Amino acid sequence: MDDHIASDGIRIAVDVAGPDDARTVVLVHGLAASVELGWGAFGVLDRLAAAGLRTVAVVAVQAALWP
Repeated sequence: MDDHIASDGIRIAVDVAGPDDARTVVLVHGLAASVELGWGAFGVLDRLAAAGLRTVAVVAVQAALWP
């Protein structure tokens, strides 16, 4: 997962998977989950990959990854 710093100083984590030229699905979650818990554990990431889609999963809540 890549760590990005927004212009206002907030850290945002982004997990990108799949071909660059594929149709893209952006996944955003919140609360106290992570990309793996929110999308990976239920097979969503695997099903989207199997469909040939590119996924961009954004961690919307800083507390999900960092204290």
